[in-house]
Amino acid sequence: MGMRIGILFPPFFKITEDSHRLYGGLEIRTRELTLRLRDDGHEVIIFAPEGSKLPGIEVVSNHPTWNPSQNVAPYDLEKKQVLDNLEILDTCDFVIDDTHFKYFHYLKRLAYQQKEECPPCLFSWDFQPAIESFPHDVSFTVIAVSKHIMSALRRKDPKGIHRFRYAYPFVARLYEDYSPSEGDRKTILFLARFSTVKGPQ
Repeated sequence: MGMRIGILFPPFFKITEDSHRLYGGLEIRTRELTLRLRDDGHEVIIFAPEGSKLPGIEVVSNHPTWNPSQNVAPYDLEKKQVLDNLEILDTCDFVIDDTHFKYFHYLKRLAYQQKEECPPCLFSWDFQPAIESFPHDVSFTVIAVSKHIMSALRRKDPKGIHRFRYAYPFVARLYEDYSPSEGDRKTILFLARFSTVKGPQ
């Protein structure tokens, strides 16, 4: 029997079936994971910007795509996305937080202060979340992708983190094989997108 899985997407692109070639590494991987989970028989509900649509998947899109020309920070959009949908997320057996600032982990932890256990949460990319330390009176299972994020979370919440594991090798099939020859200095390989939010570098 499949699980009900909630997936939080970042606010930079709407998620559709035919436009994934325009996405950066984070969005394309999360989209692939969503489709894999659906095909494995799980009930998947995604939280993504307005206009998002994937076949056979429930989409909650009650927030806009982030616009750098507007005076709204992307982390404010991500926080609002979680706050506006906590009740729906609470119906999920598992939550995958693929946003940049990881508010679900923190906000759910606060909401569950009076309970013995929080729903499991997965961080699936390499970023140290800029979130406060957590109360230590409840347990919380987090699965993370990298040693960097594992170490950061253990420092912030040593009593609440129990296990870490996650990999996504299936994304490799979307890219051509590349075998650089020794001394090859002309090839540049980008694994992310150009974005103003990344800074001028």
